[in-house]
This record gives sequence, structure tokens and C-alpha cells, in this order.
Amino acid sequence: MPVSVDTYEGGNAMVAADVNADYTAIAAETAILDDENTRTEWCSREHISQAGNATFNLNFSQVEDSDTTQVINSTVFTQVNLVPAFRITYSGLVLQPGEVLRCHFDINVIAATILDPAATARFLANDASDCYQFRFFFRNFVSGVEAGFGPTATYSTTNKGVVNPPQTLEIVDRIGQRCSLHNCFLNATAAAISFDWIEVRARVCDTTYLSAISIKDGTFQVFRALH
Repeated sequence: MPVSVDTYEGGNAMVAADVNADYTAIAAETAILDDENTRTEWCSREHISQAGNATFNLNFSQVEDSDTTQVINSTVFTQVNLVPAFRITYSGLVLQPGEVLRCHFDINVIAATILDPAATARFLANDASDCYQFRFFFRNFVSGVEAGFGPTATYSTTNKGVVNPPQTLEIVDRIGQRCSLHNCFLNATAAAISFDWIEVRARVCDTTYLSAISIKDGTFQVFRALH
């Protein structure tokens, strides 16, 4: 909480009554100060330090894979499972209105199975046939409803030039990429949201061109600061 004192601008004369009132306020309010503050500049190292009595208690979870490779070959979003599965289970993590949950995911796409490498015209028209996607999904602990949340990360397997202005860059297949997905989710509703689990899913956009991708070496993290 802030301490209530008067502020003085240049040219303003200080009077005894105002100064005495400031000292009275300081004496009363510093006795109940804690490590919170309601100023706009409220966040300090004390809020994120884990030494002593930190203002926030961290709720942090992480999944990292072994050397397992997974093949994604469906246009339906499929759970990323590199043994272990990229799912973090909470069985009732409550996110109150105004609270924030942050998710991070990164992965290596080490191979792509491309069925029609000569079909380049649709790529120049910005078709999504050569793309694959990642997204976060969660299940509501109360209702049991599963839904995607946050953005969808879309990656292309084709290296190509832009149409305007034209480029002469040769169109080639790009089969190795480090991909990532981030979500800073704010509960902007008036009600709490209860998470059963959060997981990462992937899909290919068009199996008539890109039949599969192979993924390996990933990391999945979820972070929430509990006040």
C-alpha cells in the first residue's frame, strides 16, 4: 500500500500544518506496510525473488521429451507425445478473473513427407497446403469441455520468394525447423476458469501435399504467479 503524503511543486510554500500531517500519515501507515504496492510501478525484485517471503508463489510446470520421434500425419489436431506426452495435469487449477497464465512450447521438426514437390503455383498464391500447425488445448475441470486457447503457430515447409516485388529465389522444400508457440492467456471473463489439464497439439494442413512431419526434442512449460 502507498503512504499518503502531500506533493509540492516548484514555487509552492510548505506550511507547518501540511508537513505535520505528512509526518502523522507516515507514522501511522508505515506501521502496516508490506511488500505490495498499488502504484503503477509496483513490480520490483521483491515480487519475483524466491528468497525469503516472496510476494508471489510460483506455480511452474515443465515437460521435456526423451529422444523419441513422433510422426504427425493428420489434419486434426493431435496431442504431441514424445514420451512423455506434452500434457500438464492440474485437476482443478483455478485462474481467477484478471489472472494470467503463460504457456511456452518449442520443438524440432526434423523431417517432412512431401507428396507433390512440383506443385508450386498454389504456394505463390499463399496457399496453406504446405503448412503445419501447433496449438495449446485445455479441458475445463468443471464442465469437461475441451477447447483450444491462445494463438495457432503456423509453419511452412517451402522456402519461396515474395510475389510483389517478384524474386527469382528457387522454390525448395525446407524440412528442418525449430518451431515455437507462446500464449499469455488473460482470464478476461467475470468468472474463474478451472483447468483440468493443458496440452500441446499439432497437425498438418493438407495431407494431399504434406502427408506428415516428424518432430523431436521439445519443451513445454506453463507458468502462473499466485499472489
